[in-house]
Amino acid sequence: MSFGCLFFWHSHAIIVGSTTAVSVQAATTFPSGDNTNTMLGFAQFNGGFVLTDTGTRCLYNTYFPIAGILNMRGGLLNLAVDMNIKNVTSFASTGTFNGNNFPIVTPKVPLASSPFIIPMNTPNVTVFNSRFAQPAGLLNNSSVDWSAGDQYCAVANQVAPIVSILQFNQSTYAITQVATANPSGLGQAVRWHPTLLYLAVSTNSTAANSALIYQFTPPSTLTQLSGVTTSFASYANAWHPSGNYVAFGFSNGVIVYSVNQSTGALTQISSALPGRVSNNALSWSSDGKYLVAGYTTSSTNQLIVYSFNGSTITQVATNTPGVNVTGAEWNSVADFIAVGLASGANTVSVFQFNRSTNTLTRLTNSLVGQTNLVNGMSWSPDGQSLLACFATAGVTPFQIYNFNPYSFVLSLVSAPNKVSGNGVLAVRWSDGGLYAMVGEANTTFTSFYTVSVPYSMINFKMVMNSDVVMYGLPIFRGNCMIYGNGYTLDISKSQSFTIGSGATLLLKDVNVYGVSGNGLTTDGTPANRPNFADSTGVLKLEDMIWTQTGDYTLVNGAFTIQGDVLFTGTSNFIYSSGKTSIINANSQLMFDNSTTFSYAPPISSQNLLQMIDQTSQLYFNNTSLFVSSVGCQLTNGSWFINGQCNITSFGTSQLNGLRIGDGISSVNNLTLKILPESGLAIQSGFCAYQNI
Repeated sequence: MSFGCLFFWHSHAIIVGSTTAVSVQAATTFPSGDNTNTMLGFAQFNGGFVLTDTGTRCLYNTYFPIAGILNMRGGLLNLAVDMNIKNVTSFASTGTFNGNNFPIVTPKVPLASSPFIIPMNTPNVTVFNSRFAQPAGLLNNSSVDWSAGDQYCAVANQVAPIVSILQFNQSTYAITQVATANPSGLGQAVRWHPTLLYLAVSTNSTAANSALIYQFTPPSTLTQLSGVTTSFASYANAWHPSGNYVAFGFSNGVIVYSVNQSTGALTQISSALPGRVSNNALSWSSDGKYLVAGYTTSSTNQLIVYSFNGSTITQVATNTPGVNVTGAEWNSVADFIAVGLASGANTVSVFQFNRSTNTLTRLTNSLVGQTNLVNGMSWSPDGQSLLACFATAGVTPFQIYNFNPYSFVLSLVSAPNKVSGNGVLAVRWSDGGLYAMVGEANTTFTSFYTVSVPYSMINFKMVMNSDVVMYGLPIFRGNCMIYGNGYTLDISKSQSFTIGSGATLLLKDVNVYGVSGNGLTTDGTPANRPNFADSTGVLKLEDMIWTQTGDYTLVNGAFTIQGDVLFTGTSNFIYSSGKTSIINANSQLMFDNSTTFSYAPPISSQNLLQMIDQTSQLYFNNTSLFVSSVGCQLTNGSWFINGQCNITSFGTSQLNGLRIGDGISSVNNLTLKILPESGLAIQSGFCAYQNI
């Protein structure tokens, strides 16, 4: 009977609203499996909406601005009218926007106010991608962790093998156990070194090493490098972001060790011993200046923050929730701490640590009403989302929350299906942010999930009336436009920012902040912001500012310049695409002070940066120019030099150096204007002046 009701619900669309009567709507959930869900006419959605899952389709055709929490969960939203967003609106999750050339209009707020946030997509997870059964009897997977680059995973078990190394194939999701180790005691915690294949291991042994360092040497060797016997069991460990130190949490407190990066040897440098540290409840701040520990000591039940100066940890803040602290995880980008408790009305919440006053404050907007015992917590790499897992059998074993760092709101995005009737003991977000690993309780299984996927913007327009921060993996398809009204679009928090195959994205009157990246990571995922899916995408830049926060390589695709476009920052823009980019007539591309332009295409073409006529301008302001051995030829337009501009050419002759004009037709002459007190300095290679 219950299955029939569920089927009935998901097979009938909802049409909310009317074209004749005004109504004010609370939060509305639209079902999956029908293409005619509609937000219609004079319905005012003050409570936002929820799309059930990736199979949900909904038409946005309402006349009033929308407010509340927009939770798309991977579904599709089709716009039939402009979507005006109120200031109190936030995206809990995204999916696919089919703009149909209608814009999303962000709230109009003062420049000093908080930006509007479009978070990463964390769709409703319904099944695991892959599941690995340990070759043993019933286990407790006490702790799990990913290596840098997400190639290897570590699992701490409470029966042999105590430590397992799993290899994870990100293309096929295949999992292979490649190494094991069996130190004394039961496995309690594992954490990978930030950059090396070193592994810190905690066990509950009191007669032998309970704090150990292993080295994994691919393809299959796991070697113990060092160990410490303290007569106290160890339940947690955490590497300092530098990798030079590691903290272990014992049954009597926290000890920090320095780590020899060559030998893995441990040397104790500082300790704090107020009581038993909870399993995996130990975490460093992103800069390594602070350490948080959660305790289960019955008399205090404390959450404690320590400062660290490289040699000593000192208690600076504490909070006493009154029940055991079972989870403590420092946010990956800011001073927020996710805290899990053993019981109470809100076992999941976020605390904020104030470095000026050394205080811990529980953020009331982060309370989500969770009452189950928390076993583990893990922030996403961008600090925007949180995984929490629970011990209680028969409930959803782990949940995904999005966190707004400005309003401090923690909101449930997804509750995956049960993987075990016995709950989950450990959960860990992958280093790249695309996957979650789950250690199940009283079973042989370690499960893997996809928790972040690209979200699509199809024929998408956005009109900005405020600064916007965009997270996750947005992909722009079709003809898209972002009109900034002079505001800032921060893409530095995005894992990628992709122009899809054959797509065009116009960025107009906007300061795009956070441009960086050098192509693809070692695992093949996009690392550029912006990134091109292939060579058919085009990025149109019009009267805007391009702010780089690191070196950027244009790998695929091309750009066009219209109006005045400024490239700024102190980094290198590397032209490494085989496509042609254009500076249009009456337009100027300026490389600002301390920037570098490198021309290094993958093909033997010197003319991939083209100017239409003499009103097409390239302006260097104290800018360096590097030309690869391919050579570079500038024709048709005007080149302005302001300040000292250095040229380095790797050509071996005039034919593959920097060439000004083509030496054939005066139509192709380049007007070179060196402004007063300015000059070109040829550092190396060849520069040929070929104007006629």
